[in-house]
Amino acid sequence: EKIRHPSSRLQRDVVKTLQSLEDDDLVIMGEGIRCNQTGYSIDILIGTKDNPKKRIAIKINKPHHYISNRSLKGVTLLKRRQLSHLAANNRSLISIPYWEWYELSKYQPQCTGSNGKDDDDNNNNGEKRKQRYLQECLHEASFFSSELQAV
Repeated sequence: EKIRHPSSRLQRDVVKTLQSLEDDDLVIMGEGIRCNQTGYSIDILIGTKDNPKKRIAIKINKPHHYISNRSLKGVTLLKRRQLSHLAANNRSLISIPYWEWYELSKYQPQCTGSNGKDDDDNNNNGEKRKQRYLQECLHEASFFSSELQAV
């Protein structure tokens, strides 16, 4: 069920990065989806073309999900635990903390090569880091999906 609220700039950036991945099997099934079993909102739901039952939910933990010092609020921990428990039905949950995503976007100078140019174009560095981050998250979610049930 679709939720009627605008997505954040952070969420749009995650969707844009997911779309830029070179995996043709990855499909964005929706944004702002309500989980019928829990009633919780899921920021992004992705799946695969080969196996429509294999779904991965992505929750973006924005600043209001934390109390302080990057400690999640109790309600957010409960929500994550309950959504993760649904992994028994070929679903996994990826949580993206806002500060990790923002760190990936920051400029980080690369070593200068012998030709005097940076190894990567400065504008693409953040995008490449975000792509690698999501690829690692997706890999871990697929690899650990059967174990998430015990969370």
